[in-house]
Amino acid sequence: MQPLQPFRADRDVSHGPAPGAPKINLEEILAAHKLWLENRGGARAHLARAILSRRDLKNVSLRRAVLSNAVFVRSNLTQVDLSGADLSDADFQGASLVQVDFSGADLTRTNLQECWIEEAIFIESRMHQTWLLGARLRNCRMFDVHMFGCNLTGTSLIGTQLNHAHLFDCHFADAHLDKASFLRAQIHMCRFPAARINQTKMARARIQNCDFHAVKAEAVDFSGADLRDVSFYHTSFRCSNFSESNLKGADLSYADVSGSNFEGAILGGTDLRSTILDSARALSGPQLAQARTSETTILPSGARGPYIPGRGDERPRKKTDAGEPGNPDPSHGRWR
Repeated sequence: MQPLQPFRADRDVSHGPAPGAPKINLEEILAAHKLWLENRGGARAHLARAILSRRDLKNVSLRRAVLSNAVFVRSNLTQVDLSGADLSDADFQGASLVQVDFSGADLTRTNLQECWIEEAIFIESRMHQTWLLGARLRNCRMFDVHMFGCNLTGTSLIGTQLNHAHLFDCHFADAHLDKASFLRAQIHMCRFPAARINQTKMARARIQNCDFHAVKAEAVDFSGADLRDVSFYHTSFRCSNFSESNLKGADLSYADVSGSNFEGAILGGTDLRSTILDSARALSGPQLAQARTSETTILPSGARGPYIPGRGDERPRKKTDAGEPGNPDPSHGRWR
C-alpha cells in the first residue's frame, strides 16, 4: 500500500483571482459550449485554472468541459452536468454538489474535501488519488467507478451504490458505509479501520488483502464474496451473512461473528482463534475442522474450543437457552 498524500493546492484562492489574471466572461463561454455540444459551431469550454470560487452555478451544463486545475471552493454547483469533464487537479473544497452528474468524468487528484454530494452520479468516473476527507456522498450512484489511492477518511457514503466498482489502495478510516452497496465490486488492498458498515451489501464482491480492523457492524451481506486473506481481526460482524463466501486464509481472530450464517463458506486455514461463533448458523464439522480454533474460541454450541469433531459443537445452541449470544457463563465453561 502506498502512503496517502495530502491534497496540495498550487495557489492561494482565499482572496479570489491573482492580480492581473484575465477576467472570464462565463456567460459567453457557456453559450459557446452549448452550441459546441449541439454541433452548431461554438467552442468547447476551456476553463483550466479558472477561479470560480463562491459562485452560484446551479443547473449549469459543463458536460465534456476542460476544467483541470479550476477552483470551485465553496461554490454552489447543485444539479450541474459535469459528465465527461476533465476535472483533474480541480479544487471543490466545501462546495455544494447535490445531484451533480460526474458520469465518465476524470477526477484524478481532485479535491472534494468536505463537499456536500448527495444523490450525485459517478457512473464510470475515474478517481485516482482523489481527496474526499469528510465529504458527504450519501445516496450517490457510483456504478463501475474506478478509485485508486483515494482518501475517504471520515467520508459519509450512507446508502451509496458502488456496485461493480473497482477500488484499489483506498482508505476508509472512520467512514460511514451504513446501507451502502458494493455488489460484485473489486476491492483490493483497501483499509476500513473503525468504519461503520451496518447492513452494507457486499455480496459477490472480490475483497482481497483488505483490513477491517476495529470495525463494529451488524447484518452485513458477504454472501458469495471472495474474502481470501482479509483481516477481520478484532472486529464485530454479528448476524452477518457469510454464506458461500471464500474465507480461505482470512483472519477472524478475536472477531465476534455470533449469529452469522456460514452455509457453504470455505474456511480453509481461516484463523478463528479467540473468535466468538456463538449461535453461528449452518457451520458443518468439516468446515470447522479446516479452520484454526483455540481454547478461547467460542463455538456455535456455546462451548469453548478448540473444535473437536464428533462433539456436535458445530450446531448452534437452542434458542430456549437463557441469555443473549456473547454473554459468558464461566461456571459452565459455556457462553449463554
